[in-house]
Order: sequence, then C-alpha cells, then structure tokens
Amino acid sequence: MDTNTISSKLIQYDAKEFSTSSDATDYLGCGGFGAVRRCYHERLKFVAAKCISLTGDKDKIQKNITNIQRETSIHARLIHPNIITILGCASWNNEFSIILEYADGGNLSTYIKKNKGKTSWKLRLHFSRQIASALLYLHNYEKGKVFCHGDLKPENILLTFNWVVKLSDFGAVNIIRGSRVVPTCASIDVPRTRQCTELYVSPEFYKHGVPNPASDIYSFGMVLYEIITMLPIFNGYQLPLDIMMVHVCSGLRPEQEHVNNVSTKLSGEDLSILILLKDLMIKCWDGNASNRPSANMVFQQLNEGGDDGFIAPTITSASPTIPNSKSNLAHFSAPFMTSNQLTDTGENLIEGQKKETEKTEVMSHLPPVYLSMFQYNMNHPNRGVFIIFNQEHFTMKDMEVRHGSKKDAINLEYTAKMLDFEFVRTFHNCTKEKIMTWMTAIAQADHTDYDCLVCCVLTNGDKDDVLYASDGSFKLTELTKLFRPDICRSLAGKPKLFFVQACRGNQLDNGLKPELLESETELHHDEVSDDPFKSFTARFGTKTSDEHTHANLNKVDEQSNVMLRDTIPLESDFLIVHSTAPGYYSWRNMSNGSIFIQNLCDALQRWGSTMELMQILTNVNYMTAHHFESSTADVHFTGKKQIPSITSRLTAALCFTRKQKSTSTAEIVDSESEEDMSDLAKIFHERTSHDEPPPTTHDHVD
Repeated sequence: MDTNTISSKLIQYDAKEFSTSSDATDYLGCGGFGAVRRCYHERLKFVAAKCISLTGDKDKIQKNITNIQRETSIHARLIHPNIITILGCASWNNEFSIILEYADGGNLSTYIKKNKGKTSWKLRLHFSRQIASALLYLHNYEKGKVFCHGDLKPENILLTFNWVVKLSDFGAVNIIRGSRVVPTCASIDVPRTRQCTELYVSPEFYKHGVPNPASDIYSFGMVLYEIITMLPIFNGYQLPLDIMMVHVCSGLRPEQEHVNNVSTKLSGEDLSILILLKDLMIKCWDGNASNRPSANMVFQQLNEGGDDGFIAPTITSASPTIPNSKSNLAHFSAPFMTSNQLTDTGENLIEGQKKETEKTEVMSHLPPVYLSMFQYNMNHPNRGVFIIFNQEHFTMKDMEVRHGSKKDAINLEYTAKMLDFEFVRTFHNCTKEKIMTWMTAIAQADHTDYDCLVCCVLTNGDKDDVLYASDGSFKLTELTKLFRPDICRSLAGKPKLFFVQACRGNQLDNGLKPELLESETELHHDEVSDDPFKSFTARFGTKTSDEHTHANLNKVDEQSNVMLRDTIPLESDFLIVHSTAPGYYSWRNMSNGSIFIQNLCDALQRWGSTMELMQILTNVNYMTAHHFESSTADVHFTGKKQIPSITSRLTAALCFTRKQKSTSTAEIVDSESEEDMSDLAKIFHERTSHDEPPPTTHDHVD
C-alpha cells in the first residue's frame, strides 16, 4: 500500500535507527490504526511510534492509510507547547509508523487513578489552563478556519514528568471554514467501538454527528469534573451506554455531590480554585451549545488570577527507566516484537541514561536567568525595553518615502503592550548618530529587573545586510554589539531580540507552483489547502556535551547581580529575524504596512503568552510564505513571494508569560526629542500622537 503521500510531508527516518524493548512499559496503548510503542533514537531520545500494519485485509489497510494521512496532514501543522509534536515517520516492509513526541508522564486518566486526593489545587489549575491554551490555539488557528478536536478526554491528554500538558490523538479533528465542516476522518460519527469516548461528547454532537467548537468546550467541562473530583465521570452508574447517552442528552450530568464533598474540606486559596473550576465546569457542559463559553472566554477566566504559582519539579528518579545492558532490545524492525526477534543492543541507551543524570544535576543549580534548563526566566519585575526605529524619510535622493511604515510602528507598539512591555519607544527618521546615541544609552542602563530587550528596525536595506538611517548606511552588528555581555552586563544571559523589516538585495522570489512540487494527492483541497509545517526535530538542550557545564554556577556578577556560568559566549542569547532571505526584496503595502510585521504582530498577539517564540516565528514564516503574493502596478513585480529569515543564538526556550500586574501602565512613546538619557525612566517619559499614512493599495519594496 502506498504511504508515500504521508512520507513526503514528514521527515523520514530509517527504522533501524529506533530501538525498543520487550518490557511491557514500552507498550503505550492501541489506537484506531494499531499499537503505540515507546522507542529510543540516539538523537531524538525517547519517542512514541504510532504503528500501522500493512498486511491483512486490503480495504481495511487502505482505509487506515487514508485516515492517518488526513490526520497527519492536520497534526503536522499544529505547533503549540501543549500539543504533542509529530517528529517524522519510519517505514519498512510490512509496517509504517508515525514518530511522535513522547510524553513521559502518561495520560491524565492514569494520573487521576493513581493520585486520588494527592494532587495540589495549584497543579489542578495548572492542568486546566494548559488544556484551555491548546483549545484556544485550535479554535483560533486562522481567520475563518477553526479546528475542532472532537475527542477531548483524559486518555488523550498526555503529561510530561514536569507536568506539561500535551493534547494528542487528532484522528477526529474537523476543520470548520465559516459554516462549512470539512471532516478529516472518513466519518465524523463517533465510533461505537470507542464507548468511553461517547460519555465526553456533547449531546448535539452525539445526536447529529456535526462537530463545532462548543462540542470541545462541553468535553472540557467533563474533563474539569475529573480534575476536581479525581473520579471518572458518571462514576457508579450501571446503565447500558446507549441508555446512558439518552439521559445525558436529556440533561444528566456527573454527580455534583462529589464536587460538594471536596469543597467541604478546603479553605483559602484552594477553595477559590475549586470555585473557579466548578463555575467553569457548569458553564462548559451546558446543554445549550450557544450558552457555553468560547475557548477565549475559558482561557481568560482561568487566567484572571495571574500565575497559578505552580512550579514544575525538576527531573527525578521517576523519569522513564532506560533499559540497562541486560535488557532485551531490538532495532525497530517491527512494531509488534516477538521474543525471537529481540537482540541485546542496549549500550546506546546506557549512554542516554548517563546524559539524563547529567541533565538532572545541572537543573538543580540553574542561575536565575533561567526558569529551567530549557526556558528563560520571564518573571523579573518588569518585561523590559521595546525599541522601534521607523525610517520613512531619507536625505538620499534615490530613496523614496516608505509609506505604510508608520502603520508597522503602531502595530508593533500595540503588540509590545500586549506582551507586557513597560517601556515602549518609537524613534522616527533618525540619523545614524542619533540611532547609535539612543542605543548606547539603553545599553548603559540597568536592566537587572528586566526580562529581555527587543529592538525593531523598519527601514530600507541592501545586500550584505546594509541598513539605512535618514542620512546614511549602517549595519545591524553595530547595534547588537552594544548588548554583548561584556558591555551590557545586566542583560547577560537574557534574550536580546532584533526584528528587521528591510530589503537584503534586489532579487525577486518568483516561487514555484505547487503542481510542480508534488504529484496529485488523494486529499480534497478543502481538507488540506496548504502544505503542513515541517515538524520540529530539534530539541532544546537534550545534551550536556561538556563535563564542566555545571561548574561554578554560583559565581555572581557584581554589576548585574545575576548568577552566571563561568564563561558565556559574547554572541549568545541573541535572536535576529529579517523580513526576507539574504539577497531578496522585502515587501511593504503603502496602506497596511509590511507583510512581515503584520504577520509577526498577529502571531505575537495571539500566541505570545502561551507559545514558545521559535514556534511562533515558524508560524510567521508559514503565513508569509503561503499566504502572500505581491500586488503592484508593475506586472514584473506582481505575484512575488517572500520568506523571513531567522538567526537564533538563544540558549533556552522563550515565552512571554503574562505579568500579574496590569499592562495599562506601559509607557508607549513616539518621539525623537533630545533628553537626559541617564536612566530608562527618563528615556521613556514623552508621548506624542501618530499621524495616518497616505492610503494606497499597492505593495512596494524596501
């Protein structure tokens, strides 16, 4: 059977690169298409392999391939910290497997069974918020396009050992475009063989088989009940399932007496969390779909109280057991291993165990600029400085006015406020000297209490990454070097982000039509209208290659009062994002601003507080590459493409988690006046009004 259509969309691995064991713990379960097993890969480490047998009844096999093809095409596009990631695929003679991120903490259903009465209320709120974050992402995937999960239940909510929720199993996902439903599976009816699922589906979905976002919200209400009570829904009922569902459609809900029993034992903050979750639970499982809150409302209500205060534990001995040299291991030549197929090949896993131990030791001694080994600390008292240089007018005769750029600046200012930046400053039409003066002053300021720095440059550009001030050229490195740790000590180890909207040459990207890239697919255009994202395989910090990595971590820098490693690279912790690839034009609309800044701001506003930054930027790349073509009065400049370029020297994951204080205090300043630059408070004290850019509909190049 042909699996090439699936393989062409994913990174392909050789099946021999994967090892599995005869241990029953490596059997993770059985899905609709076959077994799911835990496997080991030298680079990816532990993964989950969703296996499909290609032998037996041909019609059944073809149906399985078609369904998993549709599921994979959707799942590969979903990039969110609370959604399980597709890493690739592997195939051999009689089997095919989708390689997935492995969640080492099991699923929520198993967790509830093992931890009755042992789970803190902060952790319960932590779980609820992350599930809501995943639903918020699915229900707001794109303008006019909503993804309905269709099978939200504790078994499909996976956990890591650091208590990160990972939503999984997208076999029942449906796309809603406007009022039109596009199923991704062969039938949108709830499978009768999966009886546990039916108790979680909404009455209208059960009766009519038509999904909608409110169906997911209903299921979320059922999940909240289990999180609150640590009991299965409808615990103790003995009715046949079909009769049970008739009662559910008539208004039957899980017994609230269990919720009330829990509340009598609580007080203070724990009781407040219970009341919040109970109130939301009742709203979510309302029998009338129109009365249920949206995913946006659910997420907002769960996050109104600010940070849940939950601190994830470090990796401990409870981590997945890596087989020792005596374990029976085999190259992953088949998903269903038999004893005579197993050989002793466990040495590579022992090495993996050593590296996990090293990682545990390092994580217990992390400096405060990191929340964990893989995440920047974004919980300083203030978010930081957000600088915008908007160059519209130039003294050089051959450079036209950059109409529309002020719209970009306004958009960036609003985005900065959404991300809780306190000091937001826009400088217009600066000379090179003034740009260097301002940036030097900011570099000399004290950033000890700040999370990060952001600098945006909106201007004309040329090849070799030349940028233009109002009176001449300069290079971005002249700005970035001011914030190296040997010069700006208070930003050492903190992220410094630079976004550049400018041309990088005069080449035009003509693109390549999809029909020239791949053969005709069996998927309907409405089911998969765009090529899915390439799945992420790079992992943050999975190795500690230097035995001295965790040495001298307690050394304190006296200027910044931040503990640093013994030595950090001068060029580390920088992220530089250009609007286009080297050598190419970058496009700007004279009314709406540049396509890159539009997409960047839209993505940051939607996902900045819930998604890791590199995942957001990959989304920006996707939107720019697949949803933009230039439109100009000159036919030779029409229909051209653009792809942003990301250069990351970040050393950890970055997410703009919400600050507890109000964002209304942000100082947004639009000025070029001369001021005392002795401290940031003075640099950011002015306010002036914006004027509107002249209206036009054409795209121009920078």
